[in-house]
Amino acid sequence: MVRVLQSLLLLAASLSTTFAADDSTTVVRILNGHLNTLAFNDLRGSVVGGDAQATTYAVNCKEGSSSCPLTKPITITQGPSTFTMSAVYTMTTMGAKGTGTIVQDCDITSSTATAVCSVSVGAAVQYKGQSTSTSMATRVTATGSAEVLYEELTVTAGLGNFNKAGPTGAAATATGAAADNHPARVGMAGAAAAAVAGALVL
Repeated sequence: MVRVLQSLLLLAASLSTTFAADDSTTVVRILNGHLNTLAFNDLRGSVVGGDAQATTYAVNCKEGSSSCPLTKPITITQGPSTFTMSAVYTMTTMGAKGTGTIVQDCDITSSTATAVCSVSVGAAVQYKGQSTSTSMATRVTATGSAEVLYEELTVTAGLGNFNKAGPTGAAATATGAAADNHPARVGMAGAAAAAVAGALVL
């Protein structure tokens, strides 16, 4: 009888640990706007709010990552028809060091049809003892499942806020076309590189 009780207690403890692990993390899919370099596998997210239309995440570097350039968390809000992102990060390119900012705002026709994104980028750069800054804005249209891509983001905190987001906002983050054979990234490189190049010319 004692052994049976011990076995049941061990089983209960094991199940409790398993359920706790399952409840502590989840994976959602985030729109990839094609202006990109930051790998999602270097990132971890936290659900910080939302409503029936969209869910908001705070996204930061994974603990121990040596390649993640973020200086503070990215804010991402995503729903079935909308995506916004705001990020600040450090960068080194062409011998210059600086800080970049990017704001991306997308209207999504459907998860795999069309995403039209407005992107604003700023860069403050130090190069050979001189400092300069520049900014630019661009508009990008992605069409079809080959271009409207989603990347997997591991969410490790704030999972209780999915309930506040409602079924539409929460579900929207977990559906859509996966970025098949695409490195996991977030919108940064193309526009940021252009902004830095412009800063170096000024």
